[in-house]
Amino acid sequence: MEFRDLKRQYQVLKPQMDAAMLEVAENCNFISGKQVTELEQQLAEYVGVKHCVTCGNGTDALTLVMMAWDIKAGDAVFVPTFTFFASAEVVAFEGATPVFVDVDERTFNVDSVKLEEAIEQVKKEGKTIICVTHDEKMAKSADRIIDLKKERGSEK
Repeated sequence: MEFRDLKRQYQVLKPQMDAAMLEVAENCNFISGKQVTELEQQLAEYVGVKHCVTCGNGTDALTLVMMAWDIKAGDAVFVPTFTFFASAEVVAFEGATPVFVDVDERTFNVDSVKLEEAIEQVKKEGKTIICVTHDEKMAKSADRIIDLKKERGSEK
């Protein structure tokens, strides 16, 4: 299922992208180079935070979050059923339990009603409630999910 046409995006931005990639290759700035620092600064500014850490892939990014939040055995992490397998993989890798929640067919984000039901079930089982993953373009539909987090006083 294709959500974005990366080939078309590349064709539109080809001259700029080719020049940028060539500059990185010529200077061997593959990791932590000038361009990475600039990207992190621009991303932090764009989302309104002090710092941004880029990663090689989404699995690395999710792993860093799990480690930063000290996710461990006994914790439950809510994961959409419609996601890349790494969303649940990193949870299990930290020893926690992925809890799959159905998605809203209009947004492909976690269905907030189903999430609320899953939270109640997890609370009955005595597990800790942690987080939900989502695709970046689907974040707007997360308002109710954020409200649920606030209502339940979740720290993470």
